[in-house]
Amino acid sequence: MEQKRFATPLTLRASFVPATLNEEQRTVELTWSTGAKVLRNGWDGRYYEELSMAPESVRLDRLNSGAPLLNSHSAYDLSSVLGVVERAWIDGNEGRALVRFSSRAEVEPIFRDVRDGIVRNVSVGYMIHRYEKTEGETGEPMTYRITDWEPHELSLVAIPADAAASVRANPQQESPMDGEENTLAPEQATPSVADPAPIEERSAGDTAAAIAAERKRAASIVEIVARGKQPQTLADQLIQSGATLDQAREAVIDAIANAAPIIDNTITVTRDRGDTIREGIANALEARTGISDLNEKGRRYQGMSLIEVVRVLHEMRGIDTQGMTRIELAGRALHTTSDFAYILLDITNKTLARGYEQAPQTWAPFTRITSLPDFRDKNVITFDGRLQLDRVNEAGEFTRDSPFAEGLEKYRLATYGKVVPIGRQVVINDDLDALSRMVQLIGRAVADFESEKIYDNFLSKPVMGDGIALFHASHLNVGVGGINEAGISAARQALRTQQDLKGNRINLTAGYLLVPSTLETAAEKLLAPINANETANVNVFSRSMKMIVEPRLDTASPQFYVLATPSQIDMLEAAYLEGQRGPTIETREGFDVDGMEVKVRLDFACKVINHRGFYRSSGVDPTP
Repeated sequence: MEQKRFATPLTLRASFVPATLNEEQRTVELTWSTGAKVLRNGWDGRYYEELSMAPESVRLDRLNSGAPLLNSHSAYDLSSVLGVVERAWIDGNEGRALVRFSSRAEVEPIFRDVRDGIVRNVSVGYMIHRYEKTEGETGEPMTYRITDWEPHELSLVAIPADAAASVRANPQQESPMDGEENTLAPEQATPSVADPAPIEERSAGDTAAAIAAERKRAASIVEIVARGKQPQTLADQLIQSGATLDQAREAVIDAIANAAPIIDNTITVTRDRGDTIREGIANALEARTGISDLNEKGRRYQGMSLIEVVRVLHEMRGIDTQGMTRIELAGRALHTTSDFAYILLDITNKTLARGYEQAPQTWAPFTRITSLPDFRDKNVITFDGRLQLDRVNEAGEFTRDSPFAEGLEKYRLATYGKVVPIGRQVVINDDLDALSRMVQLIGRAVADFESEKIYDNFLSKPVMGDGIALFHASHLNVGVGGINEAGISAARQALRTQQDLKGNRINLTAGYLLVPSTLETAAEKLLAPINANETANVNVFSRSMKMIVEPRLDTASPQFYVLATPSQIDMLEAAYLEGQRGPTIETREGFDVDGMEVKVRLDFACKVINHRGFYRSSGVDPTP
């Protein structure tokens, strides 16, 4: 149980031990709590507070992580930081710490006062996490025994002039906290806890005057905060902390300044409970579809049906799902702004990508992949020709020539797509596997579509920039011959003797043998290595070309193709829109269907850039 209150400080009568101070390192030991039972004044009257000093009751992590040593619990700016807590520990029933003072000039007088025994009082600001409440005997106040508490700062303080004044440590925080004052370590072995300082008795007139002054202070602070257009919670904090009117004005100015945009080069990563839940559910669902392995976050949601997942996500948002039917939950799940819809979209994207990437595409070896910024025509200019160097005589001039000729090919991106509905039946029937298979097939279909577009260049007789079909006698890239030594030799020779626009031979080497599936076995035999005993039996093609089998070419069987490599000459380009290689997905709430609609889109184009790297053979030996 947590309780927020501000209590009268406890002051211990103890003396400073000079031996604990190290002037060179500017360190000193101090006692910040003894767990003594202290009489406090709260909103509901007096009560006793007793801090448990058992090691399991005191959380020392914040002190041991460099907690500040403050000047009288002031946390408004960095000038109030006197030093840092180097180490904190529990010694029997005492909380002890080694603190190091700052070397700033304004801290030096305080350090000297500590050294000389002038400043002795220490106060601790702490947060209460759990307590036990015990009713007192007749006429006696009740007792709060703090069994779980967390000190978070230490302060050097003056002895309070008013014993009823409250020490409020770190009032800016909303967490429960309190303040307890102790003194620096005693000079010699004396009792660890002295009697609490007596509470000063006051007359009724003094009490009335104090109440009136406090009311006036509170009203003034409320007015200051209101003028600064700050929330009432700030006024409440300032009143409870005992802030003066000047301190209240400074706090309001700071709040206004902090509300303004601040440019900071630091990055802070935060995480809430919702992020953890969403990540766990996403991992559990991905594991069901085989996209990823189950981790610790997802293990908690393993085995949940989709309806149960939707219920968890709604309750995470504070939506009461009691009384909602499966149909109602399924309808809510597929709203495109719901957490479930986002998780489902992410899984759909990953599944689509997996199906797309796993589909076999045989055209990559002879194709250059590129990207285009828009949908305008792309003009591809090819330069052909050979530079002939002339001898330059002594004191002679260099001759000028333009040996290059230009060829032009053009193409542009096109958009292809389809809308696929995902009905609420998927959620109601818990049929995530069917959805996964469907999306994976869509990914494969997109990859197959790209392959069809690529091989249309071989089958549909595309016209090149010179107005002639890709494969044409005038391009010197067609011939007759089967998959045998004579047919392959003719193809290799045709590539070797190809000419550029200036009529120069470019000496291309054959890199790939592209065949339909009907010729796969014949091509394998042709390229298979043979351990020949005689030179005449050596297979000269076994290491010269790589075989590519493409069943889309079966419609033109027995034709086959011999190709150069892109490293020798521009051959074929495949282009995507910049930043969107492959298919993309968008979703919206369905209107014609109960559920969600998924739009699959592909921006793609392909074009043969230069006919000289391609050769087509009839696949049939010439008639004698």
